[in-house]
Amino acid sequence: MSNALTTKFAKYFDEGSQTRGQDLVARGQARCVFAGFERLACEVMDGEELYAVQLQVANRELTPDCECPTFVDGTPCAHLWAALLLAEQNQDLGAAAKRGCKFRLPSKARDASDAVSSGDAVPEHHYDFDGQPRQRRRPEKLPASPRSESYLEYELPSRRPRKTDAPALMVDPAAPPILYVIRLESQPEDGDTLFLETWWRPEAASQGALPCRPFLPQPDSSVPTAADQDILTCLLECRTLSRPGQYRDPLPPHVFPIPGTRLAVQAELLATTGRVRWLSIKEKPARFHSLTFPLALKATFVVTITPTGPESYEAAAAWQTAEGIIPFEETQAIFAAGFAIINEQWRQVDFQNAFALASRFRQNPIKTMSTQAAKTFARQIALSTDLPTDAFPSAISSQRRLGEPVGRLYVRTAKFLHEGREQLHVELSFEYEDAVCSEHDVANRFPVIRQNLVVARDPEAEEALRERLRQLGFRWNARADAEEVGWKLHPSRLDAAVNALVMEGWHITAEGKTYRRPIVKPPTITSGLDWFDLQANVDYDGQTVPLPELLAAARNGANTVRLDDGTYGLLPQEWLEQYTALIEIGEVVSDKVRFRQNQAALIEAFLHDREAETDARFRSTVAALESFSGSTPVSAPPGFKASLRPYQEVGLGWLLAMRKLGLGACLADDMGLGKTVQILAYLAAIMPTAEKRPALIVMPKSLVFNWQSEIRKFTPWFKTHWHGGGGRRDPRKVARSCDIILTTYGTLRQDALQLAEIDFEVCILDESQAIKNRDSATARAARVLQARHRIVMTGTPVENHLGELFSQLDFLNPGLLGKLSAGTSSVAPTDAATLARLRSGVRPFILRRTKRDVAPELPPKTEQVIWCELEGAQRQAYDELKDYYRQTLLGEDNDDAGAKTSGSLDVLSALLRLRQAACHPALIRETYAQVPAAKLEVLRERLAAIGEEGHKALVFSQFTSLLKLVAGQLAADGVSFCYLDGATEDRGALVEAFQTDPALSVFLISLKAGGSGLNLTAADYVFLLDPWWNPAVEAQAIDRAYRIGQTLPVFAYKLIARDTVEEKVLAMQKRKRHLAASVLSKANAAPALSRDDLKFLLS
Repeated sequence: MSNALTTKFAKYFDEGSQTRGQDLVARGQARCVFAGFERLACEVMDGEELYAVQLQVANRELTPDCECPTFVDGTPCAHLWAALLLAEQNQDLGAAAKRGCKFRLPSKARDASDAVSSGDAVPEHHYDFDGQPRQRRRPEKLPASPRSESYLEYELPSRRPRKTDAPALMVDPAAPPILYVIRLESQPEDGDTLFLETWWRPEAASQGALPCRPFLPQPDSSVPTAADQDILTCLLECRTLSRPGQYRDPLPPHVFPIPGTRLAVQAELLATTGRVRWLSIKEKPARFHSLTFPLALKATFVVTITPTGPESYEAAAAWQTAEGIIPFEETQAIFAAGFAIINEQWRQVDFQNAFALASRFRQNPIKTMSTQAAKTFARQIALSTDLPTDAFPSAISSQRRLGEPVGRLYVRTAKFLHEGREQLHVELSFEYEDAVCSEHDVANRFPVIRQNLVVARDPEAEEALRERLRQLGFRWNARADAEEVGWKLHPSRLDAAVNALVMEGWHITAEGKTYRRPIVKPPTITSGLDWFDLQANVDYDGQTVPLPELLAAARNGANTVRLDDGTYGLLPQEWLEQYTALIEIGEVVSDKVRFRQNQAALIEAFLHDREAETDARFRSTVAALESFSGSTPVSAPPGFKASLRPYQEVGLGWLLAMRKLGLGACLADDMGLGKTVQILAYLAAIMPTAEKRPALIVMPKSLVFNWQSEIRKFTPWFKTHWHGGGGRRDPRKVARSCDIILTTYGTLRQDALQLAEIDFEVCILDESQAIKNRDSATARAARVLQARHRIVMTGTPVENHLGELFSQLDFLNPGLLGKLSAGTSSVAPTDAATLARLRSGVRPFILRRTKRDVAPELPPKTEQVIWCELEGAQRQAYDELKDYYRQTLLGEDNDDAGAKTSGSLDVLSALLRLRQAACHPALIRETYAQVPAAKLEVLRERLAAIGEEGHKALVFSQFTSLLKLVAGQLAADGVSFCYLDGATEDRGALVEAFQTDPALSVFLISLKAGGSGLNLTAADYVFLLDPWWNPAVEAQAIDRAYRIGQTLPVFAYKLIARDTVEEKVLAMQKRKRHLAASVLSKANAAPALSRDDLKFLLS
């Protein structure tokens, strides 16, 4: 710009003013305070006087202003010329150098100038504390403040400065101190920003305090301390970050906006200076006041509401501090970032999310209102703030609590495909009490008017609901360019999602269907004449559906039931599964399920943990049944030829109690615990009052000898009739002339009609697993028998599946298990809960004690597997046979179905031959008689050692041809032995000889012929030469030795050929033994056979 300004405006200044102005600039007595394109402000020290000079371009006119007397008199002064020189040097005030910009002379000077046209004088301007121009007047000097602050004179107006890099402020301890001023009236009502002014205070000279001036930082400005450097750097940065037009009026250059996000940091810096002041233009005269920054805990904003009359309340605000309560009237300014000026102190405060309310109290500190207005006011506080409301009067208070959101989904077909496939669009909302909000709703609290309650949203719980959607396959789409924004779901996942979410309490409307969650009601049981009625209902938001209707829908494959209002109720699948067995046991009558009286224990077992409502009669019936397990022991009746053990006396008492209640009984004591003795004691107790009604005992043929022997031994007075053989008499003709009729299951099948016509006092089935198949002829024949009481005896009531137990219970108490046993031979619940209820329900009808429970004096029993390795010719013979059958069977049909139908006989034959080959190759071909067999070699060594030590052994096999090979080997070795198979006539004599003759050390027994009914306690070693399909049969064989009367430990050995079909037979046995234990013991495990034994062996 060179010398354009001074050349252009030199004509307005006389030579003396120009020379004096140049001298002032040369001596550095002119200092620029603010410079810009349209305005220049500077300070000129002339002698001992400091003058403020301003040049302002507006409307193409340069308006000068100076405080000196010369300018006031209307003459352009040397100070103005110095300002023009500074503008030229720094290339500022560019607007004045433009063509057409005229110099506006003071009134008197303009009159003397020919270059300026006449016109009205332009009034001189000065600026008040609010930055607004006013008519210039010479200000009166303000008296010094009590703190000796410099007085205030004026403030410069400003246009918005250009955003530039922050100036490189320099620290100079000699620089004048800077004041940081908060003008209370300039602070915005929203409290988001603090407007901070910067002033500088000249050092007082001999003339006293000098006026404070606005401080405008320049690139070469010096500041007194490093703290000032940091503060001003931050202030300039805040100005740079402000947006154009962000504030209503342009900010003067010494006013800086501090956003709330930076207020905490800036306040920390300001506190270190001790030069923060506050100013109010309401104060006359206005002056700076010191603002302190005390080290104190946060002051908390609180509101109180107190009654002032019957229908009026007063609301007031205050600050709660560690020092006490401070009235809100003492608040001078508040800032939303959590700060306030209170009693000339800068305090950190907690508005408790009530800044807007605090702003209202700033305008009106005390509010008086009616009761209804007070209720609305209190509710608004509870809704929109975190202020405590507990202290509000109960008549108007709205209590606040954290809500529990319930998910709501609205599902419809999406407008756009996803990856070429149809998809569903899902809208998520949350239900709080009676309020529903979208997941995008900004409100965080909702009123519950009827409860005078405010419920707060729980963001964590809402996020957990969203996470649940993600787990179920829902996908959130945030992009609107390809599909709708929102949740998405593939249609194939809808049913599973609806079932899962509705059961968890969600409300779902999908494809026009609204689903309701089932709420199960406690079942009720009422008594009839000789029955009990069970009623169980499910509630669907006030609509009730009975159990039978729900089960009918489930049987039809439905997942829902249509309700009366057109909505759909989800079926409570787990709840229905718990009632399925009860429905099978009982009979559906209208909306109830009816049961017999003897089914009370089963009902109680299935409902005991469901808080059922029952009447007194049902409770007394259940109590009577449950008391049986601890029946009072009963001694054997007079004349009985044996003393009962304590547990046998309990068994006798239990049998008599069951008889008294008319309930059939299953005596399921472990093998060897004397079930026969207990039954004979029972008969001895009841037969004297039988009125010529005989007792019927049905048993396998192998046990007839044992029963006859035991009857003669313990109850010799009974008249016994053996009903069997080809020439047997009509049982109807001998029934009234005998006490006990003994028969076999085979004879029962043949003479069922004749026996059914006899009125028996009691019908007893020994080894009752013979009727395990309900559909068998034996089971049907047993059920037609007529008796006052029914008893079954078994050591293995469950051999293969639970249906076997049901069949026996159905014989004991016809109709006890309803459809559960009728028409099916295999009912096998697999879940532990159902099995536990079944066990509990049938427990009153079954008495089972194991040897470990009731006979601790019995010596221990050890079972062990001895593995035998096939070698040489035996291995070759076995492998050739195995390869032959594998090729033959698999070549004919490779699938299981084929093997089970057309090839089943071939498969069974193959398994039999392979098992025989594993024992001895001579069993499949006589020419192999001289081939060494692994099992016989092992057995031979063991028996030799046993004989030398004076022990006795039982050797079992299902193959009599194998036993004969062993017999030949024993004879060759000179070992004395007994032999028993199905052709043996005098079994009793053989048993007696083995028990009493020390020379007989081995007893060879066919597993089928001698596996039960024999008492062979003289032996303490048992050898099983080949595994049988059913582990219970082997257990019976072992218990020929391990039974009451045994005084020595019993060792049982299974001889298993490794890498043969016998290994799978052994694995099968373990599965079946586990099944039996799970039903009859207290074990929790409950595996059931998922495939039959044959299929397992062929797998």
